[in-house]
Amino acid sequence: MPSIARALLVLALFGLVAAEQPCHELVSISLENATEVFANGSVLFDGLTFPSSAQYRDEYGQLRGCPCLVKRCIRFCCQPGEFYDRLVSDQPGSCYKPLPNETIDDFDLPPLLEDKLDPTVNGYEDFYRIHRYGCLIPVMYIFRLSEPLRITADGLMVVERIIGGRERQYIYEQDRYCIAYSRVLNSTKIMGCRSATEAEKQNKENVENWSYTSANWLSVIFLVATFVVYALFKKLRNLPGMTLMSYVACLAVAYAVLPFIRQTQMQNDLLYNDNVCKTIEPEEGKPGRYGLEGSCAFGGSHTKPDTAMPSTTGVLLVLLTFGLVAAEQPCHELVSVSLENATEVFADGSVLFDGLTFPNASQYRDESGQLRGCPCLVMKCIRFCCQAGEFHDKLHKDRPGLCYKPSANETADEEFDLPPLPDGILDPEVSGYDDFYRIHRKGCVVPAQYGIYLSGRLAKKSDMSRISADGHFVLENTNTDGVKTNYTHEQERYCVAYSRIHNTTKILACNSPAEDSRVKMENAMRWSETAANWLSVIFLVATFAVYSLFSSLRNLHGKTLMAYVACLTVAYAVLPFIKHAEIQNNILSDNSCKAMGMRMDFILGEFFGTKNSYSRKHEIQV
Repeated sequence: MPSIARALLVLALFGLVAAEQPCHELVSISLENATEVFANGSVLFDGLTFPSSAQYRDEYGQLRGCPCLVKRCIRFCCQPGEFYDRLVSDQPGSCYKPLPNETIDDFDLPPLLEDKLDPTVNGYEDFYRIHRYGCLIPVMYIFRLSEPLRITADGLMVVERIIGGRERQYIYEQDRYCIAYSRVLNSTKIMGCRSATEAEKQNKENVENWSYTSANWLSVIFLVATFVVYALFKKLRNLPGMTLMSYVACLAVAYAVLPFIRQTQMQNDLLYNDNVCKTIEPEEGKPGRYGLEGSCAFGGSHTKPDTAMPSTTGVLLVLLTFGLVAAEQPCHELVSVSLENATEVFADGSVLFDGLTFPNASQYRDESGQLRGCPCLVMKCIRFCCQAGEFHDKLHKDRPGLCYKPSANETADEEFDLPPLPDGILDPEVSGYDDFYRIHRKGCVVPAQYGIYLSGRLAKKSDMSRISADGHFVLENTNTDGVKTNYTHEQERYCVAYSRIHNTTKILACNSPAEDSRVKMENAMRWSETAANWLSVIFLVATFAVYSLFSSLRNLHGKTLMAYVACLTVAYAVLPFIKHAEIQNNILSDNSCKAMGMRMDFILGEFFGTKNSYSRKHEIQV
């Protein structure tokens, strides 16, 4: 109890210290030489008045202030007139001034392109400038000004990426980036830092990866030791012994090679690493990252020269063929309308239908030969899942949702024609549904759909939904790090519906084809691994049965092999349930999974005991 009390006291003290420090040390300045101290505790320094809430004392007792809480601020990696470069390949970058006899372009602060700074800001003069290098954690990225990034009026850096067809925004506060000038590249660059959560996640993954590698190589040691023992003693080299030797040799090679195949970090470090970064800046679209310890890596994976040109040509030919087919169909069938009953056909090939004129570029013929048009290419459009006045709900838990009208004898809670949208969902430039061409059709580009509720108890607080002026649905998600990610859905990837059960409007959104392909590939890999495990179980059971049937095989070595095979059989049968969440969710409960984990620990202990104690009888107490 005393030790627990001391631990709680230490945690409480650390909590108080953290609460008293309103900003990180990287974006703080010393107030020891303050110009004036006011009666209310405020401090005047460098033209800024720091209230008590923007002050704290560091671990040495010195008074420090947070200028970013008083005025918009920006951070530079070096002092005015200094450059930042990596001068030695095996050492981190550093700030430096040119030598006195060197002729260099005069500059005070690193220049920024006009479109990188918020237009409401006149320049660096509008910010309080902090000159300090460093990161919250010892990992830094390099961003070039050619990348899609900008600095807001508050001094935050926003980096935009399109990943898997989704636009994502990464927001960096002043303690997570600084601006520097590279003399080598003759350009301004921005050094970005990882967040603490990202670093913790990466460290956890690295620990898991290296734990897996260590376990493999530890197994290799025992396997090699087993092989050596059987190789040294002639008495053990009978038929069962040689069978075990060949089996152990195969396992030793497999366990030694597996880490290189599975762990990308080991491939980069040991297989294809040049030990020296050949270029300071990577290729376009692949942002480089440099650790403070001097290691280098790139956004793209290390690849060997391509020696399979015929297969590459075949893939390109297939992609070209699909591209030609896609070019003939300007929109997806879900957002198209039939033009067979067109009101008028003009001499130039344009078609008048439903008040819209469809030019040739917005027409195509489907696989049945019928003429169809793309209204979203002619006018801004929106898609509804159901017909006017219909609801959409999942009426049976084992069946998909469907559109339905209330029965004649039923009184609907609210009569409506189209699903009403909550305030703030529709772009303010749009007056309502009347500004859109309305398509009533349910479906998805890929057979995977999920619901997003716009109001009520099922709406997520971390999600902000809106429908843009051009009819796209944009979902903005904010994670625990404050990183905002925008998921943009075109009209063929979402539709609007009304749930009578939940009494709210919802969006039925679809995955993109790329995301669907990735999910299918991951599922295929998981189930392939499961099938391989269970196929191994069949052969292991067959091996065990053969040794059980023939008494000549049940000597000391045979029984050892039987125990070994039995352990592997149970392990291979249980591993898929532990490793793959999909199987757990469909078949097992959490308690069942925990029980299997404990059983695996017992089995592995018995496995190593069996391999290294051939001549004694095991007594296991549970």
